[in-house]
Amino acid sequence: MKKAILLPILLSVFMVTSISLSAQKFYPSVDTYIQQNVADSKLDSVPASLFKIECRMSASLSRIGFVEFNLGSLSKQCNKAEVNLYCYETSNAGDEEVQMYEVTSGIFDGNTTWTNFNAAYTLGTTYLSHNTVLNASNPDPVTGLPATAGWYKFDITSLVNKVIATSGTNKKVRVCLKAATGNLAVRFYSVNVMTNTDWDYVAAYAPFLDVQSPAGINEVASNVASVYRNANNQIAVNCKGNVSSDASVSVYNVTGQKLMTRSIISAETVIGKSFVSGVYMVKVMNGGASTTQRIILN
Repeated sequence: MKKAILLPILLSVFMVTSISLSAQKFYPSVDTYIQQNVADSKLDSVPASLFKIECRMSASLSRIGFVEFNLGSLSKQCNKAEVNLYCYETSNAGDEEVQMYEVTSGIFDGNTTWTNFNAAYTLGTTYLSHNTVLNASNPDPVTGLPATAGWYKFDITSLVNKVIATSGTNKKVRVCLKAATGNLAVRFYSVNVMTNTDWDYVAAYAPFLDVQSPAGINEVASNVASVYRNANNQIAVNCKGNVSSDASVSVYNVTGQKLMTRSIISAETVIGKSFVSGVYMVKVMNGGASTTQRIILN
């Protein structure tokens, strides 16, 4: 069979295997918040009725929430990764924009306080995701049904894929929550509610990271390379092991048409060429081995 005919067939096989999605749910390994007017307190252990992650931005009562997820040795690039937080209360009437930032430096271990925060931690300069939290009220303590409270999703796909592409078996995703305007305090349930014996129903509202990956993709020759979409919506390649002198990356559209090929000269390679939104197949060759992986650009 001619190569020109074979390639689209092979690519279509990858497309078929990637239609179904496998979802994984990660609960926080750490979540807490820090508070300006109790500058030296650790706030990840509070009364049972107040198991919360909180954020607020005001002159003297600011709060910043922190959440960390351990992805373990996850190596499959994902289509979407969303932090799901349940807002059970806002301090006053009104809405608030909540922004999620990457914690870019500092080993977050739950001992963060307002006093040591600035010296020990650095945040990304641009928020990863944001959501407008609508005015919420406490769930009914008898039925467990929320009134105007609800779930809020924060898309951090680019950060999760960046972490997945790193080596090791202890891959951490660290984010923080900040309120944008300071109109009110926003309170989300923390993972502590999963062990709360006072309000059993609250356990269903624990925060989690939902990672959705295409089934059958990236397991193929995963020792060769990982392909992911970076924060700038570009195709990025992370080669595993040494980079051979003839290493290359090629990009195809869904019909099997080759759009470009370029040499790989370092383990981390970003394809600077802009592509329109859509699905692409990326083939990486390195040291006589190859892997073809599907990627979606926004």
